[in-house]
Amino acid sequence: MPRSKDLCRPGETANLQIFETQLFFLPLQLRSGKRKILSSNFSPNTALCPMPDFKQFTKIMTQAISAAALSAALSSGAAALEPVSPQPSQPLTYTNPAYAKVTPETAKKMMAEGVVVIDVREPQEFAEGHVQGAVNVPLSTFHPGMRLEAAPDFNQKVLVQCRSGVRVERAAKILIESGYKHIYNMYGTMQWPYELVR
Repeated sequence: MPRSKDLCRPGETANLQIFETQLFFLPLQLRSGKRKILSSNFSPNTALCPMPDFKQFTKIMTQAISAAALSAALSSGAAALEPVSPQPSQPLTYTNPAYAKVTPETAKKMMAEGVVVIDVREPQEFAEGHVQGAVNVPLSTFHPGMRLEAAPDFNQKVLVQCRSGVRVERAAKILIESGYKHIYNMYGTMQWPYELVR
């Protein structure tokens, strides 16, 4: 964050120092649920210099709010956002060298290259709309040691989809433990920007 010495003329630092002190406490105020951003413990007096101009004020506020948001996110253990919209219904946290997440755009290119799509939603969900060519294998039928009929080779790439990407993680874990080496989470039909068929 810019310090007052960088923004004020000599002898004109008092207001900025107060302002910076208030901003210093902003992350704590956000974490504690307080909605008041600036403290009322400081009262201006005639010895104080002017506040910085609008450009300086905007720069300081942007940096302070960014730092506060990052601090609040880190303190709450928030997961990184996924590169899709809307976001999955819960954070996607599964990691494995044989597992990766791909955007719908990347998945579409992979499909054009012949990569199989497994939709792990239940049959009634699948019937309401699915990606062209997807094979329905409900998550409820998954079990350790399974082999997909549509993708029997453990070394082939397999795209897996559900509604939002959450069930894919559970399916991927089982598939990888069963021996599959290349499982891709293509998120869900709710994030799929292309046509769905019935």
